[in-house]
Amino acid sequence: MPFQAYLPAGFSHDHENLIFDALVRSLQAGCATLSEPHVLIGKISLFGDGLDCIFIKRDAICVIEIKNRWPRISNLRRLLRRTPFSTDAP
Repeated sequence: MPFQAYLPAGFSHDHENLIFDALVRSLQAGCATLSEPHVLIGKISLFGDGLDCIFIKRDAICVIEIKNRWPRISNLRRLLRRTPFSTDAP
């Protein structure tokens, strides 16, 4: 499967849950034709600090901070690029 998403526990705010769901749908569509696995994990706690999401692919780990700017999800194409420092146009 090219894309999997995990949210072990829901977010505290409704807008965070809505945006996470929209991000999952966008990444499912964006990863549908890709052969390599991509993983999105939401609401992660590390050493007492929280991260909204991390997106993992073969050559990168991206930290995603969810903000209440619904319904805008920006830079999705950049997130899915083959390399994080690609010179391709977004």
